[in-house]
Amino acid sequence: MLIVNIDCSSNAFIHIGDNDTPFTGSLDGNNKIIKDLDVDDYGLFGRIDVGQVSDLKLINPSVDGTTYVGSLAGTVNGEGSLITNVHVENGAVSGTSNYIGGLVGGAAIHNLSGLNNPVIEKNSYQGTVSSPGVMGGFIGTATGAAYIYNNYAVTTLTLLPEDSPAVGGFFGVNSSYQTANNYAVTTIDAEDGGVNSTVGGFVGFASGGQTFSFAVMDYNSGADQVGDFMGFSAGSTIGFDLYKDNGNGFSSNSANPGGNSIGIDTVANPDYFKLSANAPQSAWDFENTWEEVEGDYPRLRGEASFSEASDDFNGDSINDSYQATVIGVPDDEANLTVVELNADSDCTLDPSEGFWINAGYFAEDPYFEQQVLRMTGFVVYCPNPGSQVQVTIIYPEEYDTTDSVLRFFNNETEEYHTVSDVTFGTREVGGNTITTVTYMLVDGSINDTDGVANGIIRDPVGIAIDNSPPELSVVGASSTQSSLASTGSSTNPLALLGLGLITLTALSLAAPQFHKVLVKTKR
Repeated sequence: MLIVNIDCSSNAFIHIGDNDTPFTGSLDGNNKIIKDLDVDDYGLFGRIDVGQVSDLKLINPSVDGTTYVGSLAGTVNGEGSLITNVHVENGAVSGTSNYIGGLVGGAAIHNLSGLNNPVIEKNSYQGTVSSPGVMGGFIGTATGAAYIYNNYAVTTLTLLPEDSPAVGGFFGVNSSYQTANNYAVTTIDAEDGGVNSTVGGFVGFASGGQTFSFAVMDYNSGADQVGDFMGFSAGSTIGFDLYKDNGNGFSSNSANPGGNSIGIDTVANPDYFKLSANAPQSAWDFENTWEEVEGDYPRLRGEASFSEASDDFNGDSINDSYQATVIGVPDDEANLTVVELNADSDCTLDPSEGFWINAGYFAEDPYFEQQVLRMTGFVVYCPNPGSQVQVTIIYPEEYDTTDSVLRFFNNETEEYHTVSDVTFGTREVGGNTITTVTYMLVDGSINDTDGVANGIIRDPVGIAIDNSPPELSVVGASSTQSSLASTGSSTNPLALLGLGLITLTALSLAAPQFHKVLVKTKR
């Protein structure tokens, strides 16, 4: 699982999995973003066999390969393989041979027993694709029984010199009969295409089936065979497919197979394909899968889950959503406390694991007055049991910390103690001076709720004033003046990608007054 967005700027990336060792695992993108991915060949994944990728967005990916190339994967094969809620924005995919697709180069190309039924649904590709060979705006080629439903591609396709035998806004070649509810909006530049080029607004060459889908194609010139929906039909099954009528007919060799395809004059009716009440969208699920966008083509509901917020709560001039070492913890009045790990640490924070505890919800702290009327809780994950990490808590305002201490509360034992060797300070964030407190946190120590060196540290803390009588004062509880640096510099994106794959295990906090949190364990 990815726990933060990942910025791959200035880092070359080698694809995951290939024909010899395909990817057979699962990547839960957790609605996170991978930005500026630069891939040597194939895609983020080379080959996926019986693997799953979900809830992921790629922004500005660039892939330049040979054959079977796509921004997400070169090939996706196998019954049990699932690609869902994966979206590509401003992609650039190119290949020097056949089977080049915006999202995937080839689906189910290896028709072996048990390896012919991947499911590709609720995904999108927006960007460019170029090749001298077979290419599609979404998938280069689909064979076998690949299930491809509820996807779309908005692309510019460029035919490079040579034959470019089959080019389509969605598929280059489609011989799968299990495709429906997809659309392609494409501009196809075929001026340099070879004499054998076949171009279709939705699919270049089809012997499979396309149903309840639509294509809007703008096309210049150059291809030998052109169809506004399909370049060439080789016994393809059609069911209520619609297309922008450019005067080329449904396909180059079939004007209206079965009577089920309809050309739409989008000059007279420019919003036809943007309205859910019109066919084929009228047969789509606009309650759970699709949503209508005013003045634009339909979008998939899963796209709204992704966020690239430009927040910089800790003031280090780096987008917090790309840092595994910074999280913001708001209370119910939007007061935000920030937790920051030292940038050189191998430990990480999960944004979903931050929580706060209102002063009225936890046991009374004898002799200590809560200076900040909430405690800040967070979970740290470290690759090695017993790790130690420097933590800085950044509060939303400035406090007088002359007599302050940092108090730790163990919700399992409902006991408090004062954290030793802490440094109170200030930081300028957004033009405001705010209070910070820095200390060392050790896995399995007294400041770890479970007290076990297991790579997981749970640590609710808060600022308090020591009002205890002199004879009861805690020894060594005062803040120190040592200088503990916390740079907050960016984390290596490839290391983050490895750290991001985490197995989810549910664990409820022991005290019922705490907010319930999911705790993730590393393997």
